[in-house]
Amino acid sequence: MTGPVAEGNERIGDLVGREMIVVAPLIALLLVLGVYPKPVLDIINPAVENTMTTIGQHDPAPSVAHPVPAVGASRTAEGPHP
Repeated sequence: MTGPVAEGNERIGDLVGREMIVVAPLIALLLVLGVYPKPVLDIINPAVENTMTTIGQHDPAPSVAHPVPAVGASRTAEGPHP
């Protein structure tokens, strides 16, 4: 895949069934948590909130200071550009 096999690695084969049985659940867990991380976040959220309170920080709601006009929006003061 990335070039010739290095010397000494010729005998290393692909995963066998027993190794696949160990790796497959880990891959499945990673995929599930990548798509739906809420269960883990719900577990760690109290500790995070406690830490934020201890250090005197808060988690402000996201905001946009000055909205940027959409591309192609008409400009009333200047008129359209060529």
